[in-house]
Amino acid sequence: MTSIIIFLITLFTPSPDAYMTIRFGWSLGPMDSIEIYGASLFPGETKKGRGNYRVFVNCNKGIDTNVAYTVNKVKYIIDRSYNSTGIYPTIMLVLRGFPYNDMDGRNLSVLTTKQREVSMYMNGFVPSNIAAYERYLTRLMEALKVAGYLPRISVELWGEPNAAGYFWGYNGEANTFPAFYQFTSVKYNIVKNYPIKIYHADFTSSLQRDSAYKGNKNYWLYVKDDAFYNSPITRSHSFYWNDSGGEFDTNSNDWVDRPGNVCISEYNLYVKVNKNNTAIFNSNEWGWKFYQFLKFVYQKRQENKGAVTDIYFHSLCNYSNKYDDKGSLGLIGKYQTPEHNVYFLPKKGWTAVSDIHAVIKDGFYPIAGGLQGRKQKILFNVDKTYSIQ
Repeated sequence: MTSIIIFLITLFTPSPDAYMTIRFGWSLGPMDSIEIYGASLFPGETKKGRGNYRVFVNCNKGIDTNVAYTVNKVKYIIDRSYNSTGIYPTIMLVLRGFPYNDMDGRNLSVLTTKQREVSMYMNGFVPSNIAAYERYLTRLMEALKVAGYLPRISVELWGEPNAAGYFWGYNGEANTFPAFYQFTSVKYNIVKNYPIKIYHADFTSSLQRDSAYKGNKNYWLYVKDDAFYNSPITRSHSFYWNDSGGEFDTNSNDWVDRPGNVCISEYNLYVKVNKNNTAIFNSNEWGWKFYQFLKFVYQKRQENKGAVTDIYFHSLCNYSNKYDDKGSLGLIGKYQTPEHNVYFLPKKGWTAVSDIHAVIKDGFYPIAGGLQGRKQKILFNVDKTYSIQ
């Protein structure tokens, strides 16, 4: 009888390798807007084990003057989290490029309409003075080291560098890929000298589709053979269900089939928002979609096409009330009373993230109709509601 019991326990107990662990965090957007999250959101998320924050380092022509600014922003996040909870957060600094008009001798007229639009907010171009940038980044890393923040810091070498189609060649210039490669190398050769995690390079969501990357010679060669991927760097990219390639289908779409770890440095449903699709953030659809995504990434790990280690949701709360940008993609609504008092109301999307995280934070694997965690499981119904057991 004892042997039968042992056999049954062995039969129905999953192996340790069956569990997949993913760390949750938040992409906060521009560094100059982090104060909108207030003193309450950072401690709350950090206490729940989601105190992993991703922010864009601001760069412009004053690259030699903003080191103290960046260090103070890092201090702000750490202080708001640690002083209330006793738990240190982690901070991913996104080393974006520069606005195109900061490139001396060039002007916006040589860019396509899309590139001009993207250049206004993406800062996805190479600076005119790379030597000045090298000095700036070295000073920044040393300042973070002196302040004692390196144990809390990771670095992402880009922020959607291909968003404008600039680095893969376009009509205005024959091929700008060498500039992309050079600037990436400059960043990497500096930050690799510090004991921090390095991510590369937040490629756009649409470029991860197999139909897109395999049709792009420069990118295909880069992700397959580039020396960056022979180093301890985690590949990072955005994942938006609806992007320039249409709606992603987990049954028919695939992504870059490169083994190794993958960081989803921006996750959400829409790249562009409007009054119609913002309603989904307060519906059961948001949690249902995320459940489908978790099943998909688990399958990709099993196929050795990349193990997702981190997911940063974009973003924690609304940082703009406009419907023509990403400012209303937050999973927590930010509101203001007539007396100008700020308050926050979680959307259903945030509740789904919080509930799913509570179940799977120590590891999970898919089961029929849901996800099995170490201690609990979450099951989804036909109407896309869910229950935790």
